Amino acid sequence: MTLAGDAAQILPDDLIRPSHRLAAFAGAGGKTSLIRWFAEAFRQAGKRVLITTTTKFFPFPDLNAILLRTAHSPADIINSALDQNGITVVADHLDKTTGKLVGLHPAMVTELSALADLTLVEADGAARKPLKAPAEHEPVIPANTDLCIGVMGLDAAFRPLTETTVHRHETFARIAGLSAGKSILPEHMIRLAQNRNGLFKGCPGSSERIVFLNKNDLPSTSGTVHDLGNALSRLSGDSCLSWFSGSARLKRISRISPCPDENPPLPADALAFPHRL
Repeated sequence: MTLAGDAAQILPDDLIRPSHRLAAFAGAGGKTSLIRWFAEAFRQAGKRVLITTTTKFFPFPDLNAILLRTAHSPADIINSALDQNGITVVADHLDKTTGKLVGLHPAMVTELSALADLTLVEADGAARKPLKAPAEHEPVIPANTDLCIGVMGLDAAFRPLTETTVHRHETFARIAGLSAGKSILPEHMIRLAQNRNGLFKGCPGSSERIVFLNKNDLPSTSGTVHDLGNALSRLSGDSCLSWFSGSARLKRISRISPCPDENPPLPADALAFPHRL
């Protein structure tokens, strides 16, 4: 197993490959920042990137949003925006009370994803906490998702299990087998990722699954990735998870552990992006 200390830094297109057309982000600890970083990386590579949510998120300060509730001929508007900007944010409407953009039904995300080369979906909410366990109705993953990225904040490790640290901490306690108030260890975060009702709950069986441990730039997370890599070596479980750590703030990624059954790259003629509608 490759540990953080000797892992090479990699790039967003090592995680999201050309065969991926719709990537859904679940969990906590930096989903929105990752989406913004990845969208810009693929825009600079010449791709048309659609950002949306099936829950709610705050507007991006530097990106205008298309609101479907009031848009006429939305496909034409989205296509035009993608041609002009390379990145387009789409939501249903703006909740003026919270200031958040309210997301789309997953079936609508599936339909709109045909307009872009890549669609990035925030499919979960976490109340700005570093770790989250999903409720019964969460996350909301579109059916055609071919890549699920489960995000966890490394700053949750070695902190007490409370609602301040973990969104829906009682659910996390059941999944991880940890009592409230006890310290969250890397093993407990691994259990959240590997449990069928945990980080990847609701992801299509055909989708690839990546764990992204964010905030490894924080001094308090020094050594946590190494501890987690060692724990992965000891624990058996879901062998189809690829593990990465990194920092959305500093825009860096390192591989912790690949999925042993990771699919080989598709042939070049299978990687062409779809024609726009």
